[in-house]
Amino acid sequence: MTVRIIAILLTLGIVVPPARSADWAFEGNAAFSAAQLVHALARYDVVPAPDSDITTADDAAYFLREFYFRQGFPDADVAYEFHPDRTVFRIDEGGRMWIGKLRFEGGGELGRQRLEGIFAAAVRQATRAPFGRLRYVESAVQDAAERIRQAFATEGFRDASVEAVSQPSADFRTTDVTILIEAGQQFRISAVRLEGASPAQSAELEKSLREFIGRPSRPQYAALARSRTVDFLRSRGHFFAAAAASLEEESQAGCVALVVAAESGPILQIGKVAAQGGTRTADQTILRRMGIRPGQTFDAGAL
Repeated sequence: MTVRIIAILLTLGIVVPPARSADWAFEGNAAFSAAQLVHALARYDVVPAPDSDITTADDAAYFLREFYFRQGFPDADVAYEFHPDRTVFRIDEGGRMWIGKLRFEGGGELGRQRLEGIFAAAVRQATRAPFGRLRYVESAVQDAAERIRQAFATEGFRDASVEAVSQPSADFRTTDVTILIEAGQQFRISAVRLEGASPAQSAELEKSLREFIGRPSRPQYAALARSRTVDFLRSRGHFFAAAAASLEEESQAGCVALVVAAESGPILQIGKVAAQGGTRTADQTILRRMGIRPGQTFDAGAL
C-alpha cells in the first residue's frame, strides 16, 4: 500500500523526501561487536528506528552501561553524540573483573558444596553467563548472598544473616569474595493445632499432620498441610472446603507450631446419576460398574 501511494504522488509531480534512517555507531567497544551491543540493547526494548530521538539515544547509553556492568566491567562508561540520522556511542570499557577466591565463614549447617552451588547459580543468572568464569558484578554478588540467606530460612534458620564482602586484588583483575554467615538457631515444628474442623474430623486429620512434628520450620510445610487438609475434607463430601496454614513461633526457644484453620462447609451428596452415549452397553450396566449411587457422599477423588 505504501509503495502505491508513493507512486501516485510521483505521478502527480509531488516530491517524496527520503525516509530518515537512524544509524548507531560504536567506538571503543573491544569486548563486544556492534551487532552484540545492538542485540543487548534490544533486550531492554531499545532499538534504532527512523524516528529515534535524543531520548532514545540517552536510554541506549544508560542501558549500554548497565550491560557492561553485568558483564563484569565495573568502571565502564558510555558517552554519545546525537545527530538526527546518526548517533555515535563512545565507550570506555575499563578493565574486566572476575571473581577470584570464594570463601565462606560460617554456614556449615548447609555444607560448602551447596553454598557454592547457590552462589554460582545466582551470579550466573544475574550476569546471564551460564558458562565460563564467574564475572564480578556487585549487584550479582549481593543477589547471591540473599539467595543463600533464603536457603537458610527454608531450612528453619529464620534469623540467619548473610553478608558478602568483596576485596579487589592488587592488579584489579579479580575480586575475592567472602560470604559471612550467621545461621542462628534452627526452628523446628513442635506442635500441630487444628482449628475449625469437627471433633470427629480433627482426630483423624491431626494424626496425618503430626508427621510434620520435629521437622525444620520450612514454609512449604504450611502449604502442604493446607493442601492435605482441603483434600481430606473434600474426600468426605465437603466440596467447598477451604483451609489456611501458618507456622507460628512458640514461647519455647527454637519451636514453632503448625496452625491449620479449616472451613469445612456443607456436605454434598450425589443427586441424579445418568449415563449417556453408550451404544453397545446398557446404561444400567455402566452405572453398576462405576458403583456411584444417588444419595452417596460426594467424593471428587473417588469419582
